[in-house]
Amino acid sequence: MRLLIPCLLIGLAGTIATAQEPNQTTNQPSLAYQAHALEQSVAQLTQQCTVETCEATSQLAKPLGAAFQADCDRAIGLELEPMLGEVQKLLDMKLRADGCLAQLIQVRQSLVQQNQMAERETLRAYLRCTVELVDVTGRINFGLVELMDEAAFLSASNQPQRERFVDLLSAAKCQLGAQVMSWALIDPPADNPNGAAPASYQLKVKLLHLISSTRCAAAVPVLARFLTHPQTTPDMILLAADTLRHIGLPQDPRPEDPANIPRPAITAQPLTEILKRLNPAILSEQQQKLRTELLAWATERAEKGVTENVYRLGEMELQPGDWLLMKNPSPYNRFTDLSPGLFTHVGIVTVEKGSDGKRRMVIVDLPERGSHMPATNVETYVLRTLHYTFLRHESREVAEQMAQAAASLIGNETEFDLTFRTERVEKLRGQPLAGKKIKTYCAGLLLLCSLETKLPRSEFFPLPEAPAAGKTLSNMQKLGLDMGDDFISPIGPLFARRMQIVGRREAMY
Repeated sequence: MRLLIPCLLIGLAGTIATAQEPNQTTNQPSLAYQAHALEQSVAQLTQQCTVETCEATSQLAKPLGAAFQADCDRAIGLELEPMLGEVQKLLDMKLRADGCLAQLIQVRQSLVQQNQMAERETLRAYLRCTVELVDVTGRINFGLVELMDEAAFLSASNQPQRERFVDLLSAAKCQLGAQVMSWALIDPPADNPNGAAPASYQLKVKLLHLISSTRCAAAVPVLARFLTHPQTTPDMILLAADTLRHIGLPQDPRPEDPANIPRPAITAQPLTEILKRLNPAILSEQQQKLRTELLAWATERAEKGVTENVYRLGEMELQPGDWLLMKNPSPYNRFTDLSPGLFTHVGIVTVEKGSDGKRRMVIVDLPERGSHMPATNVETYVLRTLHYTFLRHESREVAEQMAQAAASLIGNETEFDLTFRTERVEKLRGQPLAGKKIKTYCAGLLLLCSLETKLPRSEFFPLPEAPAAGKTLSNMQKLGLDMGDDFISPIGPLFARRMQIVGRREAMY
């Protein structure tokens, strides 16, 4: 295999003659050259996913993040005008890297054919390659945010260049850029250190459109401050409120939430009060119509909660029954022979009607600590992790059945099972779940809810899993852990043919 990889790389080199030549200063391949090579490699991998094509792609991906960071570091030392040129170039590189990852993820379901087991080594090579690209895009995002922060700082005192920067971000539909520049909505103090001037009316309109068009949920706290700022004009209040409606308004905290749960920056009731204070007499006919629409929507949300069967969270529109797969620091995704796993923990989206009568979209999960099954508002829960994916079964009926099962588990007594066994879950098949003590681990919660659908396990977990080879079991036993024979992990659902990806958070590390 090691002999084949250099041959693949040599073959790819012939296809990238049109890319930029190596950087004359560093004598290293240019970023554009490396990005083009990676694109060609991923294209070859998607046509025929083998151990060799995966390893070849991994080898091309590894240096890309470092090269991107090096270009960002060099750009940070430039004057503003050439820096903006570098931002534009690096935004293009980011889009190309993101496209490679999206293309790679699309391969996942074709690797496991019905009634036919893909070779384990190929699957492991594919997972290693995917983890590598996730990490690379995370590093690219981190470096780009650092550079855009610097460009935002330098352009704050130069209105034309600041506007050019926002136009550049809008053309690229850059959500990270919307997050960075959203703070320009808030007028700076007069004695600020970089001589920043308040953004012009025109620029603030552009910023609100940028936040809305990129569905930048991270900008919600800034929008909340902007809405309550004494200098925000009525027409700007309407634009900001409409932006919130488009990207997702946080839900009211659950009455049962403990004090340590983060509180939302704004909810429906404060927004309703802001809209009520607007004087219709000073608004145009079109603005009056928008105020009426927004007020009706916010009032209903304040009184009843989420009445739709969809909850907007940035670019995602989540529904009951969606599965959340997330990656947190944990060795859990190394236990399985499908290692390295992309995910370490899970949750299920469902609907809960609280004791205050309000309907909320929440995530139910089984944490390692604690003695009862918690529920957390969706937008609050996802703050816990830097990388996650939402999956949805293509059958709405199946998804609803799983959502109902998850809802019936809220508040149940739990015990996290450090033997990682699923037979205890199987024993609950066909039984009412409300009030039952649930002893399992995180992936077991997914299995438990899937049992309510009467579909076979392979519909959701198409790959039987086993402990990883080597000293995995003996090392686990030294930690007081064990592993059953019927193991499943959060990586299995990614290969299920009828589970579709409906949202992903860009990695940032």
